[in-house]
Amino acid sequence: MKIAVVSGKGGVGKSSISTSLAKLFSKDFNIVALDCDVDAPNFNLMFNVKDKRLLEIIYREVYKINNNCIKCGKCLNICQFDAIEDFEINPILCEGCGACELICEFNAIEPTKRESGYIYESFVGFPLIWGELEVGESGSGKIIEHIKRHAKKYKAEVELIDGPPGVGCPLISTVKDVDLALCIVEPTKSSVNDCLRLIETLNFFNIEYLIVENKKGINEINYPFKIFHSIPFDFDVPKLIANKILLCDGDIKASKSIKELYEKLKEFI
Repeated sequence: MKIAVVSGKGGVGKSSISTSLAKLFSKDFNIVALDCDVDAPNFNLMFNVKDKRLLEIIYREVYKINNNCIKCGKCLNICQFDAIEDFEINPILCEGCGACELICEFNAIEPTKRESGYIYESFVGFPLIWGELEVGESGSGKIIEHIKRHAKKYKAEVELIDGPPGVGCPLISTVKDVDLALCIVEPTKSSVNDCLRLIETLNFFNIEYLIVENKKGINEINYPFKIFHSIPFDFDVPKLIANKILLCDGDIKASKSIKELYEKLKEFI
């Protein structure tokens, strides 16, 4: 079973919850954990990973101008991303569309590969696979696709996925083939509005979802959707995170609640 922990916005506690769920699931099931928040992965930080293995380098295609260039300027006019300046192509701004190569009559523009991200693996009591997007690069969705391919080799009973926030390409790459999405929301208007957009996206792909409220009690709000489980706001949570202690390993109100959440989720396996 594939379970993705997602949220409409960042900062609602998604990764704090998913790391604890991964550890709890690992006690009863054969699991693999995937951190698909490749713009800001933190599973490896929370599990204090020391030894990691590079599984794959992800490349993207960009273009460069060679010595055949006569500086006619056609490539400057065709580029929609302002990636060409002084007849040099900025590899960060280049989107790899290839329009410049097509319009050049002198074979002066050629494709080249650029490292855009990396996929790593470690063992933290269970296999953990995560991706890291290179600074200034794009292509999160592609990296997520490769992460999920690497997870198949384990043939795990449960794939626990920490997804990216939002409803963009990375989110769609993460959830398009999952069995259940766990949507994390906090009692704020911005979080509720973003969660509604997330629900709309999940409905479009016919993905079953459950909504978990985190930080219950910081604000009174009427949710326009059904809450599956609520985790209370707890001032001691930041102390646990600062010391790299998972919520499930603590002895606070939130710790008890996340264990209760796990017991409810077990019924779906």
